[in-house]
Order: sequence, then structure tokens, then C-alpha cells
Amino acid sequence: MTSNREQLAHPLQRHEGMAVLTACEAVLKGVLEREAVVSRLIITESRATRGLQEALRLPEIRDVLRRHRLVDRVVDDAGRALEMARWDTREGRHVVAVATGPTVVSAVRELERSSTRPFQDTEAVAVVLEDPGTRPGLRQRLADAGLPLLEATSVSHVRESIEHVLRLSRGARVPAVMLVDREILQSAASLRLLPNRIGDGPPAGPPRR
Repeated sequence: MTSNREQLAHPLQRHEGMAVLTACEAVLKGVLEREAVVSRLIITESRATRGLQEALRLPEIRDVLRRHRLVDRVVDDAGRALEMARWDTREGRHVVAVATGPTVVSAVRELERSSTRPFQDTEAVAVVLEDPGTRPGLRQRLADAGLPLLEATSVSHVRESIEHVLRLSRGARVPAVMLVDREILQSAASLRLLPNRIGDGPPAGPPRR
């Protein structure tokens, strides 16, 4: 049974029960729940990420990020988000980038460039890419670039697929893409919460810069 403390906590802090999360909040919950250690979360300012940005400003969520040694960055251009993700993979880091909004086309161009520069063995980038539904050649461009591609079909699927996409990236040594329809990415759903990788004890120390 979920305790009163759990019920009062923000869903991103919780380890059990049901809660409504936006798709982009589900990305972060997937990062926190999975065994694959993610060092960076880079998101693009957009309508889809608005709820996540609000959550990231809460003191209790800042504490969660500190415990998981997770650094977040918010940028205004999706292409820039992927440039930063590439840079942040240094020293074997795993990075999750959320590329959304009107600048998605710049993210696709950056993905095509990234496909020609293989990662080191331990580096990985999972890209949650918004599909605006107005670019019929998008999937073909990603395929032609040789990038692993997974299409998420629900908010729950987004949360569950983070670790798998990171594994695809590490295996292929290029960014791996989770393509999400704009309607899904701008929606929310009730999800069954799983325990975060690190609990509510003292912070693990400052994140590695």
C-alpha cells in the first residue's frame, strides 16, 4: 500500500503507486528508474517540455537529480541540444536529449552529421525526437544515416524505452532515436510508478562535471 508520504510526494520522487505524468516527465522518470546511469539530461524549450521544466525548478526535484548525479540543461534549439549531447558524452557518459518544438529540423541535420563520427565504446546518446507529422521523409533520413530507431506508441512506452535506446546507441556507437508523435509528446497519462535507482537517502555528492 502506498504511504501518505509517497502520496504527497511529486511523482518523480515516488517509488510506487499511480500518477499522471506528461510524456517528457516520463522521460525523466525512465532515466531515474533504470539501471543505466545517465549523467546528462538535455531538453529543448517547447510546449511539450513545459511541465518538465516546471518540475525541474522544484527544490525536491533538484534533490532527486543531485542524488542521481544527473545534470540537466535547457536550451532553445533542438540542434544545439544534440551538439551539447555529443560534447557531453566525453569520458564515457550516457546522455538523454529531448529534441522538440519548431527547431526539430535542426536536430535532424545534427543527427545526420553525428552518424559519421562514431562514439567511443562506453558513450551513448538517446534522442527523444518529436515527429511533427509534417515531414514524410523523416524516417527515411534517419534510416539513411544508419541511426537506430524506435517508435514510441504511448507515454508509457516512452518511459519504458529509455534504457533500450541507450543500449542501441552504445551498441551502434552513434545516437539512437526514439521517435515520438507530437500528439503523444504533448500529452499525459496515468502510469504505474517504479522505484528510482537511488532512494531517499543522503545525496551521492555533486554531479561529475
